[in-house]
Amino acid sequence: MHQLVAFQRYAEAFAGAGYPLAALSVDPPARAAKLRQDLELSFPLLCDPARATVQAWDLYNRRERGGIAVPATVILAADGYIELFAREAMAQRLRASDVLAAVTSGGGSPVKHGFWPGMRDWWRALVH
Repeated sequence: MHQLVAFQRYAEAFAGAGYPLAALSVDPPARAAKLRQDLELSFPLLCDPARATVQAWDLYNRRERGGIAVPATVILAADGYIELFAREAMAQRLRASDVLAAVTSGGGSPVKHGFWPGMRDWWRALVH
């Protein structure tokens, strides 16, 4: 959730660069809608409660909590090709600012950074 909030801060810049944001959730639509509202996200949360997409993209962890999505950042070009596919870990993510810099400059891949959740992040995870 921390990463969703971080990307929200750059949503207008991504859209202006031709990369409108969307996120994929394995939650049912009602739960995803509540999360989107609670986090004040301007971009859509696409729902995959059957986990078909995350399984097809090899982003499904069957061993944790009955099956959850593995965090990832995917950048699709206007022609539908994947520009960036970064499979991430819970505590190691790409920074939104680095991803934006990579897509706007045409530079290399952004670097993953460690993230340790704060109390607010833990609370959001428990509530949602």
